[in-house]
Amino acid sequence: MKKIVLKVIIICSRCKACVVKTVAKIDGIISISVDVEKSTVTIIGQVDAACIVKELRKAGKSVEIESVGEHKKEEKKDEKKKDDDKKKKCKEECKKKCKEECKKECKEECKPLPPCCNACKQAPYGNIVWYEQSNVCTIL
Repeated sequence: MKKIVLKVIIICSRCKACVVKTVAKIDGIISISVDVEKSTVTIIGQVDAACIVKELRKAGKSVEIESVGEHKKEEKKDEKKKDDDKKKKCKEECKKKCKEECKKECKEECKPLPPCCNACKQAPYGNIVWYEQSNVCTIL
């Protein structure tokens, strides 16, 4: 598959529509992207660059070939994988920070159980905390 980048003068939305319509008629094209700011058209597919230029010139457009090369699908996969890895790392760091902050807050708010309630510490359904104000054990 080839990646063809053409320099085409695109002044308005009608120019853009004309370019896309003209290029889309050609067989073997997989994707067309137009960058109006840079005045470029990027075409991916099994097609000859000269054929595209010929059709655009028939439509009255001024066209120059900027580059022709092989289309690389792997770059997108690598970039996507890098983005996924970054997101995964960020999530792990956030979880770690959250756990640390939670432990700090819990230590500040919760006081250890009095000796009479040590049997309650091993409850399988939550943390048991002693609040002096109410003189009771509370399960969190």
